[in-house]
Amino acid sequence: MSLDDKLRVPAAKPLGLSEFFNYNVGMMLTYRYRIKDAATGRHLDLQARAVNQIWNYCGEVHEAARRHNRRWPSAFELVALTGGRGKVLGVHSDTVQAVCKQFALSRDIHGKRPRWRGRRSLGWIPFQAARAIRLEADTVILLRRKYRLWMSRPIDGEIRCGSFAQDARRRWYLNLQIKIAEDSAHGAGEVGVDLGLKSLATLSTGDRIEASRFYRRHECALSVAASIPASLQSHEARG
Repeated sequence: MSLDDKLRVPAAKPLGLSEFFNYNVGMMLTYRYRIKDAATGRHLDLQARAVNQIWNYCGEVHEAARRHNRRWPSAFELVALTGGRGKVLGVHSDTVQAVCKQFALSRDIHGKRPRWRGRRSLGWIPFQAARAIRLEADTVILLRRKYRLWMSRPIDGEIRCGSFAQDARRRWYLNLQIKIAEDSAHGAGEVGVDLGLKSLATLSTGDRIEASRFYRRHECALSVAASIPASLQSHEARG
């Protein structure tokens, strides 16, 4: 065998549609668990007030930039301005960053400063990564404090982010965004269909189904039938 034959790379085998689309797809779901202990809710209330202070501080920075005709501060700049405030206010550093990013996102979407958060605002304590909490059986630990949960369903995925939030009755819940790997294969044995005008349908495999054109084949007979008066048609039908 020559040197060229040894160095020659074999051609890759082309993949079919079933092999190309046969992969696992990740799916994002939000799980919600109610917190059992009503007495521990006061600790979450204190953190929610701190979140409101951070949110309103971002609003004040935005208003100052607007009054001086300056560029609106970005999420990165707001995070830099609030660095180290989590320890002073008693919240996790991930919560501070999540509040700043959400403020900048809401402002950019609506094109104006979001509303101020006050006493009537429902409690909200976000965190942008799973490292802010720790789960042990039916208990979640946040800043070394335990909160018992109603485990309505098991957590069978990777926690990406989440938040503690209140409902209209001031009951606290834990919301988790979880990435779940989809086990079922997608695309194997399935064909996409695109309906058209010139052709009846075009398949995702490239095949076409031609239109039968029933009207064109019977167009002459239909025109003759349309020219016959209705009285004669009924007479012929009776005969």
